[in-house]
Amino acid sequence: MAQVTAAHPCDSRPVAGWHYPGRVADFRAWFSTDGACLAYLDWWRWPDRLVCPHCDARSAGSGGQGVYRCHGCRRRVPVTSGTMFDKTRVPLTTWFEAIWLFTSSKAGVSATTLHRVLPINSYQDRLDDARKASRRTLHD
Repeated sequence: MAQVTAAHPCDSRPVAGWHYPGRVADFRAWFSTDGACLAYLDWWRWPDRLVCPHCDARSAGSGGQGVYRCHGCRRRVPVTSGTMFDKTRVPLTTWFEAIWLFTSSKAGVSATTLHRVLPINSYQDRLDDARKASRRTLHD
């Protein structure tokens, strides 16, 4: 992953090239597999450690790729739980690229462009979901 000098330590805003890829080539290198997307999502959601959404425990073991097993309530906690990626059939690589296209384009991305660029069959629902995600990303 290419890295750029981090922002001022008091500034908590994400920095392109450091917290997320700044160019499409970097994006495709960072997020070439669903496993890489899961690892990034895990880091973004729980930078220190997992907080169980069921019991607020802060101790968990691995339950497989992208899944934790909470030591408090013993429930499975997928990294995608509570996100727009939960229980989706669309690969995370596709979701990540759609969101990256939305957030990196100043003019926005049309549904037609998104449908043409990404392997999405029903693009209107996915377009609406990606728009919601980009709004959440920009406002966080």
